[in-house]
Amino acid sequence: METASLIDIPNFLGAHPSLFYLSLLVIATSFFGSLYFFIEWLRHGRQQRFALFWSLGLLSAYLFQIPILLANYGLRFFLGDFSLFFAITFFAAFIGNLLIYEGVLFATRSHACKSYPYLVPALSLSVLFSAFYAWGKDSAMTSFVPLINIIVLFLPLFVLTMIKLRRWYGDPSLFKTRLGKWGIGILVAAFCVKILQSLFIVFQFLSFSTAFWFLALADSPVIFFSQILSTLMLLVGFLFMHKDSSPPFREEEVIS
Repeated sequence: METASLIDIPNFLGAHPSLFYLSLLVIATSFFGSLYFFIEWLRHGRQQRFALFWSLGLLSAYLFQIPILLANYGLRFFLGDFSLFFAITFFAAFIGNLLIYEGVLFATRSHACKSYPYLVPALSLSVLFSAFYAWGKDSAMTSFVPLINIIVLFLPLFVLTMIKLRRWYGDPSLFKTRLGKWGIGILVAAFCVKILQSLFIVFQFLSFSTAFWFLALADSPVIFFSQILSTLMLLVGFLFMHKDSSPPFREEEVIS
């Protein structure tokens, strides 16, 4: 019997109005942030690919929160009911964050092919982890998948993105005024928050039994606040860069 998949979530959590609204705010912030970036992509003549990438990235990054939202509302379900959903949305979350990274490469005029040595094995691992979570028979092993995803895939990707943004911050040709530099600094800080958030989630997972990874995510206001904060910082950093009329907001150059 797959004990982990038969956890009756509301029996452990109950209904938590404050956590429900926090988890709702995470999803709403990512959705409206995604909508904002999509509108900006249209406003700039569909030429600013990084805005489209960030739009798609934010849209898919927090879909896995939907069962967490339902649990905090108090709806009754078993964790195993969402195995396939989590497998798909874990993969979608990684793709979303990967798109944000690729967007940074486009914004800084970096050749996107430079990311391929990381991209191909990372995507392969993400597919493998998601497939194992969806169809793995050993619940003790599948419950490790969310933790391994964070350590092996998400943390390295956040570090890579922050390093790239840090180089952007150090290149005066990519911004015109101090406001632009502040914008880049806020974007760097957003990924610092994401890295700290990931480390906190790892700590939460290790504090609980790995079979209870869902409870570690669903019952932590700190995680919700950090997710909202990092999304808002992406938006504010983007706005500052926009007002600076930095090179990413001009017509994209052909990269040789």
